Amino acid sequence: MSLQEFCRKYPEYCNQELYERMSGKASGNHAKPGSSPPRVYARDIPNRVGSSVVLEGVVMDVEHREYPRRNGSGVVKVTAFTLYDKTGKAGIRFVGDGFIEISDGDIVRVEGRVGEWKGRLEIQARRVEKLGRIEVDKDVLDEVTTPPSNPDPPPRVDKKAEAVGKVLSLLKSAKSQGRNVYYDKLEGLLSKLGLGFSDIEGFVEVKEVSVPGSLEKVKVVELRDGVA
Repeated sequence: MSLQEFCRKYPEYCNQELYERMSGKASGNHAKPGSSPPRVYARDIPNRVGSSVVLEGVVMDVEHREYPRRNGSGVVKVTAFTLYDKTGKAGIRFVGDGFIEISDGDIVRVEGRVGEWKGRLEIQARRVEKLGRIEVDKDVLDEVTTPPSNPDPPPRVDKKAEAVGKVLSLLKSAKSQGRNVYYDKLEGLLSKLGLGFSDIEGFVEVKEVSVPGSLEKVKVVELRDGVA
């Protein structure tokens, strides 16, 4: 049974890595002579661990790092970046004696092997080829990043309405707890807030109540029913 027939008959046992390994074994190499890795997309990477692939896309998040060699002779230079295509993104890492001269916005073709590095999948690149570059129109960029010439002024806060709201909230809380708010003390609070009693009289009622343990009566202020 040929390898192709086996893969058609038993697809559950035949993935891309097995196909490449068996093809290479039959020819005495790790890959078929003259063959090139298959073109894949970012979404395919999780299913290609251990396989050689080709991926094309737009470069972003370029980083250059240096690490000392284990033998103490010189450094290893790493170029890491993210490659975006229509299906998502993939991490790329190239290790060599020099950095790859690429930058955000470059369009590249990457050839490498899918592997795992520090718990995440990435393509360990052997070759990175620049195909072009995405240029941002400076005039368009300036247009969308320049603030308006006459921005709308910030909304004015009505200090008086805000102060009235505080007083009504206080009265509402006192009413819900069955506590009296005394007229003379409320007048003092209104004065501190820059208000007069006339500012709240449409929302309240003034009543007289007896002082506990005395025949004397005092004025109290209550929120009218129906006032939120």
